[in-house]
Amino acid sequence: MNNHASNFLKTVLSIALAAVLLWYSFKGVDWAEFFAGIRHCRWGFVLLSMLAGAVAFVFRGLRWRRILEPLDPSVRRVPCVNGINISNAVNLAIPYFGELVRCGVITRHSARDPQTGRPLASYDRVLGTAILERSWDVLSVVILLLILLAFKWQQFGGFLLERVLRPLVSGLSGPRGWLTVGVLSACTAAVCAVFLLRKRSAFCRRICDVGRRFWQGFASCFRMDHKGLFFFYTGLIWLMYWLQMVLIKEALPVVSDLGVFDCLFLMLVGSFASCLPVPGGFGAYHYVVSLALFAIYGFPQATVGILFATLAHESQALTMLLTGGASYLYETFTRQDP
Repeated sequence: MNNHASNFLKTVLSIALAAVLLWYSFKGVDWAEFFAGIRHCRWGFVLLSMLAGAVAFVFRGLRWRRILEPLDPSVRRVPCVNGINISNAVNLAIPYFGELVRCGVITRHSARDPQTGRPLASYDRVLGTAILERSWDVLSVVILLLILLAFKWQQFGGFLLERVLRPLVSGLSGPRGWLTVGVLSACTAAVCAVFLLRKRSAFCRRICDVGRRFWQGFASCFRMDHKGLFFFYTGLIWLMYWLQMVLIKEALPVVSDLGVFDCLFLMLVGSFASCLPVPGGFGAYHYVVSLALFAIYGFPQATVGILFATLAHESQALTMLLTGGASYLYETFTRQDP
């Protein structure tokens, strides 16, 4: 199967999974109550939530620049922010594909090596920094969740054990578990084979060269100056995401009694749901967040739960489309390829 057919199949499967999850989330919705809740929504808070999301994307671009600077000190802030915005918009359609697109934005703006003429921030190195940035976000979610559970285990621990961890463990048992182990073993064997054959095969040697440059990008965090700024931007990013959820809570009078720690938990649960391989987290986010509102707080899942999840997710998706579109137009009309 060629790359185009493989990518097409992955996209179709992702969209199909999102459609199934959306249908499952909305199948019992009382649409009269749903639109009544929309009519009572305080839209000023929704707009403020979207603004917080846009600010978070700016901080993500500034944080990414900290990782890129050891590769190319001349990298500017605007391409970094534009790359983040464009990747967010692309990920709404094709999961994870935006990470590849944003690397191209940086490589196009990178200064050239005077000897080889290649970009200092070559595509494979930039890809390593993108993977590092995403990995740090996952680690941040885990750290925040552990801190929250340390103080609120009685309130949130049961939901995570029964509705998240147990289904995940059961899904990896039996044939699926053996399949996962087999795939990981095959990948490990392939990597070892390429490494051992690098001196005999030009193909393996080239793959190793790409892997080495990828690792240089991934490990650039150890060489960046002002590491405190990286963590400062990370704190601001998650503060903005938290503020988004608080503002959405304020926008819906029916859930306005939720506290700031409740909003933090819903934000973290939604972040895990967004990691599933569906376009933009559609369906997965709606199901998990509405389920949490029902299981922990007793809000009807098919009315209040799905209304809250829809408002939180779709306002964020619209923010991604608007910022991504603006960044794409900026990159298009200011393009100056070397």
